[in-house]
Amino acid sequence: MNILEAFRRARLRREFSKHVPPELMSAMGGTARVRRTQPRHFQYILVHIREADIDEIPSLITKVVDAFLCRNAIVTDIATSLIVGYFGIPIAKYDSAEARSQLVAALLAENGNAVRVAHGECNGLAGNFGSDRRWSYGAIIPNFSAVLKKLLDLEFGTAVEIW
Repeated sequence: MNILEAFRRARLRREFSKHVPPELMSAMGGTARVRRTQPRHFQYILVHIREADIDEIPSLITKVVDAFLCRNAIVTDIATSLIVGYFGIPIAKYDSAEARSQLVAALLAENGNAVRVAHGECNGLAGNFGSDRRWSYGAIIPNFSAVLKKLLDLEFGTAVEIW
């Protein structure tokens, strides 16, 4: 590695540590080094928010994300009206079906007919995806397309556990 490469890596680590919570930095070993994805067991929850009045969507997203965070789950993706979260990947403290079931119950109780939820557990890849220029921490749910189809087939206000 030449001197320019060493400076570039040091700058990347410095910038990375400014925007990442200390818990995630320590889970990654305290460095900004991008780690490869690893197979692991985790719990997942997909929430689809009813597309309502454009002014209501931000408050619904906030309520759903707050429910995840209050129960120590990690949210990795928010795409329009779809929110994806996990238990059992770094900084998400619990990897149990019980914690997932409690979150699903809370999501339905707090949001009524405004959400539909698909959830389950799987063995998939989790870690950093991307390159030196752009990276993202996340997980890959096996058969994600089938899970998403089951979610979209649900009535709002209901949940389905997928094995």
